[in-house]
Formats: sequence, structure tokens, C-alpha cells
Amino acid sequence: FVVSNSIPGKKLLGDWRFPPIFFVAGFLFEVVLCKLRINNINFYDVYKRKQAHEFVVKKHQLDDYLKTVALQASPKPSTTPSV
Repeated sequence: FVVSNSIPGKKLLGDWRFPPIFFVAGFLFEVVLCKLRINNINFYDVYKRKQAHEFVVKKHQLDDYLKTVALQASPKPSTTPSV
């Protein structure tokens, strides 16, 4: 409670003086994630690599599923006489 009273803008914004602080903090966190490189790798390189891997795995699963569906749905000879 004491900390919240020390932040200016209470008369002008009331309790709405806090969201800009969190917005700026989130922005700075994102900038750090983009710019900080450890062993020449940053957060977004790792994220993109994981997304690409998940995409490839799902594509292979879909291809395998479609192959099994195609094998199960092979055409059967018609027993009805044609007119």
C-alpha cells in the first residue's frame, strides 16, 4: 500500500496509473528477449526452431493418417448389375 502511494498520478489517473508501468515493463522484457544473445542464440531463434519442428511432426502425422485412411477406403467391386 505504501509503494502504490509513492507512484505519481493518483489524482489524475487513480488506479489506472499502473497499466502503463506494466506495459513499459513488458515492452522492455520483449526487447531484451529479442536483443540478448547467448552463444549467438536468442529466445526467438529457439521459439522458431521449436515451431518448425512441431509443424514437421504434425505434417508427418497427417501424412501417415491420410495413408492409412486411403488404404482402408480402397474401392470394392460393385455387385449391382448396371443397366
